[in-house]
Amino acid sequence: KSGSERQVRSEIGQSAELQLSGHKINETNEIESLQTCDCWSRECDYCSNLDCAVKHDLTKSPLSVTSTADKILLNSVVLYNTAGLELGKFQWNKRGVYLTGCVACRTPRQIKSLLRSTQGPSTWNFSLQKGLLKLRVRGGPEVNSTEPVEGVYSSQLIGECARHYQEVSYFSFYKMGCDNTFSLVDGMVAGSRFSANCAGSCSAL
Repeated sequence: KSGSERQVRSEIGQSAELQLSGHKINETNEIESLQTCDCWSRECDYCSNLDCAVKHDLTKSPLSVTSTADKILLNSVVLYNTAGLELGKFQWNKRGVYLTGCVACRTPRQIKSLLRSTQGPSTWNFSLQKGLLKLRVRGGPEVNSTEPVEGVYSSQLIGECARHYQEVSYFSFYKMGCDNTFSLVDGMVAGSRFSANCAGSCSAL
């Protein structure tokens, strides 16, 4: 692990329960690329409406997000448990990788080098299996090259952190913008607002 990595235990604040009434879902058996529809809106009850979330067990398969990392602004994935309670956020940018209340570290050197040397957006594969936070980043080709490059980071959660994030069952996106996408794979169930244009809030891809 990177020497700059630090894991902290903290008291996790109580989160508001998601509103489940009128929830509609769409199922797919094919890999599909959808925009990262922003849950921070009145229509999504500011990230508390499952119509703006995706049902998915992160302990079984990773979440794959294609995005451009900024130096300051954070890309944020909101995580919820089986009861629909918000657990926290997984966040990243060029400077750091964060998991609310549990992980806060500088972006690992291998990934930072990847982001600096490649062109365009990168694909971030994020999973939580048996308390192991694993991040695999695949970037575009380096300048003057046609081969993609890849970086890997992992961190074992312990104690309260491991227990708190052991049942991630839903996720949504917080202020990610319309230019980023994620892979809707077999087994995922998307809320009704995950349409081709995020229910009108984005231009269609």
